[in-house]
Amino acid sequence: MLADITHESDFVEALKNHPEKALANAKYWLELKINRAEARVAYFFGEKAAGLALLGTAYVCTQEFGGFPWLSKTLMAGFVAGNLGNTTLLMVIALVLGISIGAMLLKHVNARYRFQIELIDNALRR
Repeated sequence: MLADITHESDFVEALKNHPEKALANAKYWLELKINRAEARVAYFFGEKAAGLALLGTAYVCTQEFGGFPWLSKTLMAGFVAGNLGNTTLLMVIALVLGISIGAMLLKHVNARYRFQIELIDNALRR
């Protein structure tokens, strides 16, 4: 933990070399990016745990339609007239899964931006 504090203090010391106006401007833009990304995620999923719920839904749907054997059979058959229903269903499940994972990754990126804002705040206080 002491190493983390030292590491962050080094970042703050490097940021202190920049003008206060530049740091405030950087903070503004980071906050704007966070707000936009959170609004994008909330538009699709609502609040907090909805992304995880959709991820679980994709898993449950796959299991209900036959699990791994159904998945492999659908992928092996490909996009043909006799398999159109299964392929479409698989595409929808994959879309839900992809959007859910993307939302979780976007939240991870936002956490990094919040960390950068904390460093800027510390630099502005000193």
